[in-house]
Amino acid sequence: MRFKVEQHRFALRCAGVLALAPWVAVAAQPASTRTVAPMRRTCEGDTVTSIDVRAYPPSSAGLAAASRQAAARVLRRPHETTRSEVIRAYLRVAIGKVCTERDRRESERLLRAQLFIAAAAVRAIPESPGHVRLQVDVIDEIRPMTAVRVTRGTLSSLLLGTQNLSGRGLSLSAHAERGFAYRDGFGLRAVKYGMFGRPDLLALHAQRNAVDGEVMSLELARPYLTDLQLRAFHASTSVVSGYSSLVRPSGADVSLFVRRTFYDIGWVTRVRRASGRGTIALFGATLFGEDVRTGQDLVIISDTGLFAAAASPLTVEYPAFATTRIAAIGGLRSLRFTTVRGFDALTAEQDMGIGVQFDVLAGSNVLTPAHAGDVFLATDLYAGAGGSGSFIVARVLAEARGVKASHRWEGVVASGRLAWYGNASGVRAHIASIDLSTLQHLVFPMQLTFRDADGGLPGFGDATWAGGQRLVARIEERRNLRTFGSRADFAVSVFAAAGKLWAGDVPYGRTTAVHSSAGISLLGAYPAGGKRTYRVDLAVPFNPEPGGAHLELRFSSTDRTRLLWLEPNDVARARTGAVPVSLMKW
Repeated sequence: MRFKVEQHRFALRCAGVLALAPWVAVAAQPASTRTVAPMRRTCEGDTVTSIDVRAYPPSSAGLAAASRQAAARVLRRPHETTRSEVIRAYLRVAIGKVCTERDRRESERLLRAQLFIAAAAVRAIPESPGHVRLQVDVIDEIRPMTAVRVTRGTLSSLLLGTQNLSGRGLSLSAHAERGFAYRDGFGLRAVKYGMFGRPDLLALHAQRNAVDGEVMSLELARPYLTDLQLRAFHASTSVVSGYSSLVRPSGADVSLFVRRTFYDIGWVTRVRRASGRGTIALFGATLFGEDVRTGQDLVIISDTGLFAAAASPLTVEYPAFATTRIAAIGGLRSLRFTTVRGFDALTAEQDMGIGVQFDVLAGSNVLTPAHAGDVFLATDLYAGAGGSGSFIVARVLAEARGVKASHRWEGVVASGRLAWYGNASGVRAHIASIDLSTLQHLVFPMQLTFRDADGGLPGFGDATWAGGQRLVARIEERRNLRTFGSRADFAVSVFAAAGKLWAGDVPYGRTTAVHSSAGISLLGAYPAGGKRTYRVDLAVPFNPEPGGAHLELRFSSTDRTRLLWLEPNDVARARTGAVPVSLMKW
């Protein structure tokens, strides 16, 4: 049996949550006062006289009193709930302004979308004719973040952090990695939400890799979150370097050193609101560029150090590539949201978009004569329909570069998902999905494999197949367990999956037969109603490679309610980072 720990390949947040659970229970109020009131009064046309914001810690009703008391003695301070100014940054209502039901509902939705908030409600309480007081109640999510990687029985990597430092909307984490035959690695990531009293974010990431290379990135953004928003902007710069691993049909994986530099600055504004169905039009512009340098020496990263790979030379050359582009952005958005339970979370509320959103970016090179005449296109398409009992959703992200000299599309990076959710009385859930990814004519080495935690095939985490296109289909039957009280949510599921790779033009690409697997999962969420789901998956491959593993055990923790879909990591790493993907979010 092989044990594989996911979330950055070896993330075990479950253990961290269990170890730090008493932290969130310190000096907590009784459960009856921490529940978001289900009653919601409308505010259509009423003037807001005041806004009362109340934040509560994660539920701890089921924790033993002795644990709470012990934690209190150690910490000597209560749980610091999310601060009022952070919550107010996402409200679409204001004192002295007229409140509409759309304002109230969108305020709730934006609050629920934040990773540090588990549940939110905005109620209108009448005070006098034509005047209301708004009461905003939120319940915080679990804050501690812990990730562990174990290599050959030895702790090799550790991450510690918090999703909401002192209730400031600041996600902060630090990690250290033991280098063994290489240098030690370390890194820091910080994201501040609700900057300047607005729904802006500032993100910083600095990392030194153990096996050479580093990551440096800075981002300031106001994503387009709601139709009530007039404009959005995005500015970022990043340098990512390190060895890009390539799977071979036989022998150890090989690697090439790649250094990529990105930058962008862009904006969009709402230019039109159509009558009737509420369709809006968006327009904007962006300046962005990238510089890619690929090494020539093919190496093997072994336990004792780097050494040259003498066999299986690459047949593809990767010359240096640099470009600066200016582009226009346009979009149409016709979305309304419905609140459901039991889709991507066990019991937590999740907002699903009903309607269509289509965004496109088109531009050409400037200041780069070598690529004169090239055209860059990027698009983001979303469509959803249904309700709490049944919902179908589709998403496609694609980018490509039309090259005049070669008369073909290069730098093609695309992925898409079609999924159906069925929910029976909040106890049983049925999920079926098809995920398709493609990479073609890239200027640096990349592959698609079955190993990816989000886009791969369960049970094939060590498969030595790679290709330029990947298709994975999956079905899952989940049943919530109600025998464990109100401390946490638990569920069990069975799943089956099948996938296929096509060779494409990536290094060592192969077209495979259809491979399949099945398994069982244990799922949990803490506290009860939490959005983050902790999973233990046991998968059995039906037709593995000769001599390959026959069982795969995976641990993971993910909040999928915010994003509707997590693009596979191997696809995301191949992207240029160009908007509109960075701007058009909900």
